[in-house]
This record gives sequence, C-alpha cells and structure tokens, in this order.
Amino acid sequence: MYHVGDDLLLLSPSLRGFQAMLDICSVYADCHNLVFNPAKTICSVVGKQKFRISNVYLDNHVIQWCDDFKYLGVTFSCSDELIVDIAPVRRCFYVACNSVITRSHGVAEPVRVQLIKSFCLPLLVYCISALSLKRSPVHMLSVCWNDAFRRIFNYKRSELVRILLVSFGTLDFRHLYDLHRWRFLRTIWCKSTYWADLVKITDLQYHICVDLADAYPRQ
Repeated sequence: MYHVGDDLLLLSPSLRGFQAMLDICSVYADCHNLVFNPAKTICSVVGKQKFRISNVYLDNHVIQWCDDFKYLGVTFSCSDELIVDIAPVRRCFYVACNSVITRSHGVAEPVRVQLIKSFCLPLLVYCISALSLKRSPVHMLSVCWNDAFRRIFNYKRSELVRILLVSFGTLDFRHLYDLHRWRFLRTIWCKSTYWADLVKITDLQYHICVDLADAYPRQ
C-alpha cells in the first residue's frame, strides 16, 4: 500500500498504480491552476518489501520515502503493517497535564480534576473512535490518564487510582476507549444501509457489534 499527501491521501496496491495516480494529480493541477508542493509531500510503503523501492514523481519532482507520516493529526508508522504511533500523543498529554497542574497549584482537587478533563483528556481521545488500537497502546494511554490523577492527589506510581476515577465520575481509559468506539459504531450504523458495510468500514478490534442491531433498531 502506497500513500502520499497531507490532507490529500492516495492509496495504491502497486507502485505503478501509485505513479499513475500522481500523474493524474499533476494533470489536474495544471488544468485547474493548482500547485502541489513536492517538498511537503511524502510517501510510505506498508508491507514486506523484497526489493528496493523505485522513486516516484509528482510534477517531475522526486517524492521522499518515509517510515512514518502524520495524517489529520494522527501519526502512523509503516513497517510490515500500519501502526498508530501514540508517542506524540503521550508527550502532548504530559506537557499539557504538567502545565495545568503547575498553574493550578493551591486549587482544590475537584477543580484540578475538571481542568484535566477539559484541557488534557481531549488530547488522549482525539480520533480514537476511528482507530483500531491494540492492547499495548491502549494500556500506555491508560497509564497517562492514571498518572494525571496520581499527580493531583500525590499518589505513588504503585498506587491504584481506580477508586478516584469512580469518585469523580470518570471512566478508566480502557472503558473510555470502548465507549468512543461504540459511539462511532452506533453513528455509522444509523447511517449505513447494510450491516455488512458496517462491519467492513469499522473493522472493530472488539467484537461488540453482534447485538447492536437488536439494541438500536432502525426507527
């Protein structure tokens, strides 16, 4: 699978098809007075490669091959499979969390919790409803969410914060992820004509869709 772009994303199962799509973009740009910036355009390959990948061109400019790319705010790493890179998300969350906690020094804990939920949690849950994350990245994001509560209440790393989460009406991240995925699934189901289309679109990591048709019948 090959891709290129920032807001524009091209997918192709072959290098020849990928170059043909780039040529179409070049022709379209010439006909409509548009300009692509090859310096800000990258391409990646996903899957095992036995041979060196040839160069591809956009408007006669060589496009750089990269091992990772960012699309709509989500960073992906390309190897044998396409993987969501959550490292940038974790860094942004900890920076925002440290800033909120530092600036709210002396403020009551319930207020600080609300600040974390309002300004930091959105960084963790951004776009996760459309991402099929494996258990390991979900666990690492869960650690980030728990660490925020540990900082507020001065808990040690070994101490559990599950009771704190429940006390403030907050789900642990594992269930937050499931909730966002479920809402995403329900939204698509309401707009989808066929159940088979829904399964193909979502490709859910957790098989929570089997009873959804009965739970939410069409009106």
